[in-house]
Amino acid sequence: MNEFSLICGVHHCFIIDDVGIATTFPKIKSKLANQETHHVSVLYISQSNQFIFKKELDLLEKLFALQCIVFYENTIETKAIQAALETILNINVMSEMNFIVSGTKLFSNNIENQLQFLGVKQIQIQEQYFV
Repeated sequence: MNEFSLICGVHHCFIIDDVGIATTFPKIKSKLANQETHHVSVLYISQSNQFIFKKELDLLEKLFALQCIVFYENTIETKAIQAALETILNINVMSEMNFIVSGTKLFSNNIENQLQFLGVKQIQIQEQYFV
């Protein structure tokens, strides 16, 4: 029989767009630098294909290979985003998940609805006041 116990720790999931990356990137670094047991997933959605901070995120993913994974999507299409979110949920091995959404109001509402559809109840929305 395959018994599996979750690791006592937190899986931080950042879901961001081009507007949200600038304010969220320092938080991603901070979570990775923290010595506690945790994982960090980043779902970065850029409809413009700009992927600001891509080099930095790729380097963090290499530096923290056992803790960090970054997914890139260039569409806000529900099917593609839902597949990426399901992947993040399915690979989780931590006892707690923390979802942080940062982007435009429309983006944040869309992601929040998709997460709720997938059964996620606690979602932090990081508002962008300069947009």
